[in-house]
Amino acid sequence: MNRLKTFFHGIVIGSSMSIPGISGGTVAMMLGEYDRLLHCAGNVFGKPKQNIPFLLLMAAGGLLGILTAARLLTFLFSTPAEVPLKYAFLGIAAGCVPSVARSCKVWPMTPKKLLLITGGAVAAALLSY
Repeated sequence: MNRLKTFFHGIVIGSSMSIPGISGGTVAMMLGEYDRLLHCAGNVFGKPKQNIPFLLLMAAGGLLGILTAARLLTFLFSTPAEVPLKYAFLGIAAGCVPSVARSCKVWPMTPKKLLLITGGAVAAALLSY
């Protein structure tokens, strides 16, 4: 069951890397796999019997996710669903903010942190235009 879960998480993380504005690392963090991925990648030869199978399952799932999602998104972006799809991705990206903020221990929010976050959002918006 654990292997199936790892493979499925790899598919989800790989799929998310195909979505504009969504980071695979963010999704790995939301799924609780980020720390383990970093640990296994950094210690591949420390405990190879544990780390290599995990990384291979995650990579296989990620590759399947990337290929599947990229093909689906290419099709969807060439249909009238393009505009609603862009807004859906914007909503997904906005929905990731609270989870990442909790993981990064941004709370309690200070005026300085709020100014930096707002400045980053404005810079990203200006770059998109």
